[in-house]
Amino acid sequence: MKKYTVPQLLSLLGMPALTVVLGLILLLSPDTASALVGKLLGWIAVLVGLGLGAHGILGSAASRNNRILWAVICFAGGVWLLMHPLTIAKFLGRVLGLALMIRGGQAAAKHIRYQGKKLLISRSLVIAAVAVIVGAVLVILPLASSRMLFNVLGIVMICAGIAEGYDRIKGRKLLDEGQDPNIIDVEKV
Repeated sequence: MKKYTVPQLLSLLGMPALTVVLGLILLLSPDTASALVGKLLGWIAVLVGLGLGAHGILGSAASRNNRILWAVICFAGGVWLLMHPLTIAKFLGRVLGLALMIRGGQAAAKHIRYQGKKLLISRSLVIAAVAVIVGAVLVILPLASSRMLFNVLGIVMICAGIAEGYDRIKGRKLLDEGQDPNIIDVEKV
């Protein structure tokens, strides 16, 4: 068994360990990723607003008011997003919830069948009802969708990091064991 030095271990297992740590962050604190995306978009909007403002003041007089107006809108929106970084995740969760409710309602209306006065419950009707219920949950709890997504991504990243680390240690070990220092690998020309 080959002994590794600390620099070799860091080189060998640094990225897999970082992948596992990032996966744990996504799994244990999924709102951190949503907030990071919101803050990143906020900073982009602030910088765009500052750039538009500078161009509005220093640029040509043609449509100066329009550029300054857009600069103020971008800057204010960016500052507001920096103060409320989860707004985008909430908005997307609510939009997804409304879409599921509408689609589920349409499917339920399409698949409602009666036999006499008795409602026939089919698989399609049950799936439509589940879509409406999930949509209602997402409208009420809009961050649930982003949390679920980031939890799944966190689990995938943890598994990928562990697999990559295992592969690097076992793969390197197999390569090191099979080498014979007296063999020269040369191609015939």
